[in-house]
Amino acid sequence: MPKEIIFRHQFPITIRWGDMDAYQHVNNTLFFRYLESARFAYFEQYVLPLIGGKIPMIVLAEMQCKFEAEIVYPAELVVKSKISRLGRSSFDVYAEIWNAGKRCAQSTAVMVWLNPESKRPEAVPEIVAQAIRTLEHLA
Repeated sequence: MPKEIIFRHQFPITIRWGDMDAYQHVNNTLFFRYLESARFAYFEQYVLPLIGGKIPMIVLAEMQCKFEAEIVYPAELVVKSKISRLGRSSFDVYAEIWNAGKRCAQSTAVMVWLNPESKRPEAVPEIVAQAIRTLEHLA
């Protein structure tokens, strides 16, 4: 990723007391839930309106997360997301979790657009691909 990243999508998350673990910080597994919620909000905002509001079959194929700082209750987080790579049937969602001006994690998720009947990869619809290329300034 380039040093200066422009995020068109930001998703707020309020930490709950129950998100903390025995070490009194947010359990690492919840970072993945926060990232998932932000990805879905991105799709709700930018993709669903283009395809009539019907939720497409998009699956998570791979995900990595680099944990950089702990998060403790109370906290108001912001998950910043962008599609950083767009292939024929797959795309990468790069995201960062921020707390009080400090990056706490960064992640890349590889998503695959599937045909709902065959459960096999299919091309991202052109209307979606073009909108994402324009929004994210992808070639």
